[in-house]
Amino acid sequence: MYRLLLLRLYLTVSNTVSSQMNYAEKCAYILDVLTSHEYSWPFLEPVDPVALNIPTYFDLVKNPMDLRTMRSKLEQNLYTNPSNFRNDMILMFENAIVFNMDDSRDNSVRTLAQKLLQISLDLYDNVFEEPRVKVPAPSTTSVDYRLSADKESSWMTSVVDELCASAKEQKLWEHWKKYSFVARTNRQKRMRHRLYGNVSQTPLT
Repeated sequence: MYRLLLLRLYLTVSNTVSSQMNYAEKCAYILDVLTSHEYSWPFLEPVDPVALNIPTYFDLVKNPMDLRTMRSKLEQNLYTNPSNFRNDMILMFENAIVFNMDDSRDNSVRTLAQKLLQISLDLYDNVFEEPRVKVPAPSTTSVDYRLSADKESSWMTSVVDELCASAKEQKLWEHWKKYSFVARTNRQKRMRHRLYGNVSQTPLT
């Protein structure tokens, strides 16, 4: 309930102040809101594959994006229009969803990205007074991200399914099965099982 009220407050404030801002100020406001959100911690800085021990990150994510990079681009006037900013915002969350697609835990980066993606698009549409905007999904179709609340669950499932389909088309599925955290854990379990099995079968002397 608190989170819902907080989001409504953000949207109410955004409607009030948006008419008094230019597009760069509106983008800065959106970044401020996203940066302060409790789900934002995976997106605050550029991903460091070495520190996070994810050596395949740049094999899967060809165009990395994060909130600090977006703010830097905004300060350098590299966003020539709001659509460029919006595209980077979507890219940031899509990267996280695709790279972490095999982790469906409630607190996973993929889940946080899914939730924050919808929050950010709602916020953007309110700030820029765009009641309905379509975003190109990774496949060839477009997904309408501004759906009614009763369709929210099916909308999110559709988005994730399209991201997964796109990844498979890019022949990344086998790569994930080999290098993902789940795959590594399963290999370790099998190795321990084989080792323990060999030990149990070794005759005592």
